[in-house]
Amino acid sequence: MTQSICESRQRRPLEDDAGKLGRALRRRIWLVLLLVALLAPPLILLRAYKLELIHTVVLNSVAQKAPTDFPRRQIDEAFSFALEEAETPAGKDAYLLRLLELSRRLEKIQFLTRADLEELLAEVRNSGAERSVP
Repeated sequence: MTQSICESRQRRPLEDDAGKLGRALRRRIWLVLLLVALLAPPLILLRAYKLELIHTVVLNSVAQKAPTDFPRRQIDEAFSFALEEAETPAGKDAYLLRLLELSRRLEKIQFLTRADLEELLAEVRNSGAERSVP
């Protein structure tokens, strides 16, 4: 019985092993291509809408930390103005950096006072106006 197992291993031609390796390699290539095909569209979308996503997150964070009697419309208008002013690629990059800086600042703050919020909104408006000047 042991002899028949050894004989069957010896009889297997090398072409079978090469064929199995080739099929395994093709399966791996198809798997990699499938992963790229599945992951590429979301990454492209995230890259295209990165500024808008971060803008919305920071806007909502400011609105949540604002005093309850502060008009939400003023917050929306200040951030909308700054987003509209960031039209060029350089302006978008500068605004994105500004939003990330604001986000870091907001992480440390539980609630904004009315004075803090008005100062923050003035900074947001001014950063948009500075970028629009040639």
